[in-house]
Amino acid sequence: MKPWAIPVVCLLASAVLAGEDDRTLPFDPPRKPPAEAPAEAAKEAKPVLVVYPFVSEFDKGELGSSVKTCIRGHALRGKQVGCFDLVTEGEQLAKNPFRPDAATALGDVVRHARENFSARYAAWGEVRRKDRGEGYTLRVLGARIGEKDAELAADETYDCPNVHFIPQHAETFLAKLLGTERRELERKWPKVLRELDPELCANGDFTKGKDLPEGWTVVRDEVKAQVEWVRRPGGAESDKCLAYRMKPATADSSGIAVLSAEVAVQEDAHYRVSADILSKGPSVIIFVKGYADFDGQMREIYNHQARYYPEKKGEWERRLTEAFHPRHPWLKVKSLRVMLYAYHPAGDVYFDNVSVRKVEVEAAAEPKLPYKKEGGGADQ
Repeated sequence: MKPWAIPVVCLLASAVLAGEDDRTLPFDPPRKPPAEAPAEAAKEAKPVLVVYPFVSEFDKGELGSSVKTCIRGHALRGKQVGCFDLVTEGEQLAKNPFRPDAATALGDVVRHARENFSARYAAWGEVRRKDRGEGYTLRVLGARIGEKDAELAADETYDCPNVHFIPQHAETFLAKLLGTERRELERKWPKVLRELDPELCANGDFTKGKDLPEGWTVVRDEVKAQVEWVRRPGGAESDKCLAYRMKPATADSSGIAVLSAEVAVQEDAHYRVSADILSKGPSVIIFVKGYADFDGQMREIYNHQARYYPEKKGEWERRLTEAFHPRHPWLKVKSLRVMLYAYHPAGDVYFDNVSVRKVEVEAAAEPKLPYKKEGGGADQ
């Protein structure tokens, strides 16, 4: 199994489960609608969003289907719009097939969404794989649909180094489409002016510990034997660090992940994570996971990451993330945790001096989106 397979499934599956698990449908499925009429919505229904299957030619639509599921799930969880249940939606698409891509005319999308779903919003697009397998480019388009007119409210292109970026881009896109909080995109990294005191990562230098560093948690019990608290290579006897002794079976499956203690998040603040890394082979991802309180339980709602491929194997290198702003369109991120994740190939990898700091960033205004009308032209 590839090292990214498990988190991809969990990440995208969680989006749809979060959206569907409230057991309420925004529409009563029609028993026997006339063949020429669209399915009827219940009177109390919320505005309808239809998300068309995304095009992903490189894998015959597999990732495109997951993108649709992700956007649909996040939209339902936000509770601002409704969607047809999947059975009814499937029946409508079977009767009137339609698979728009980025080049499809806005009028064609609007006509199909209006006639078949009485939709007020529509989303569609495509995913392309970059050369040499270095991530994906996601293009998402969204229309706001009135009874007699419509506008292209969002046409966004997102850089996705891997599939873990897709959920946060889905949230950003929905915020634009639905006219909620307008946020800078994760792909537009702000320039860091300076780091601010104090240090926020507890025991990031790994000076405290016993068998394992104090305040750090191995995510999976079955790999604990491959995680150690050891002397830093090249350091003094008292200079400790975190080490993974990753076996081939672990490297080829789920890898090794260790989580820091929680860090309280200040609203509207930007942060940056850095770490010393010495790898003798394994690749590393520094994850930053943001959490919100759901009825007394902390659940992950934000994810930022930085990939690290060792350029000087066997030597220490300092790795910094971009400046990030933990946020969500509808929920407040209350805390974050750093997760140090290593995967294929097998071998030893060491971490030290993990730092989480608030940073001062250069202010940048978000450009105003030109709204394209169904009949042509644009409002500036």
